[in-house]
Amino acid sequence: MNDDRMVQLASYQVEEEALDLLDLLSDHGIPATIRNSYSARMLSAFVDVGGFIVEVPESVRPQVQELIDSGELVLPDQSDEPTTRLTQWVTRLPLPAQWSLEKRLTMLLLLLKKKKPPKVLPSVGTLLGAFVIRK
Repeated sequence: MNDDRMVQLASYQVEEEALDLLDLLSDHGIPATIRNSYSARMLSAFVDVGGFIVEVPESVRPQVQELIDSGELVLPDQSDEPTTRLTQWVTRLPLPAQWSLEKRLTMLLLLLKKKKPPKVLPSVGTLLGAFVIRK
């Protein structure tokens, strides 16, 4: 592969389904990768990171469309899945566009973690007690 831009083809919550798609694409000579595999394995129990995202080079989209048209490839309908909504939201964050979804989520978590909790304000009784004149 050259410097062709990678585009998302599908995302799955189960890694085996993503691997099956990778095998099918490979059988047809279409290069593909799985993005988010580490994050999906490590964080999916705690936060929805978008699942296992299968990507292909943009230049092979016509080949993929031929497979879809012939019925050899059926992609899941992800129009209303929570993972798709989360992925779309994260890609709109004001972070560098070249960062992967994993990196964006990691940076977001780090930024949120660095925020210190607000200091506890003293109670009204404590404040009033400081001003009581003692005899």
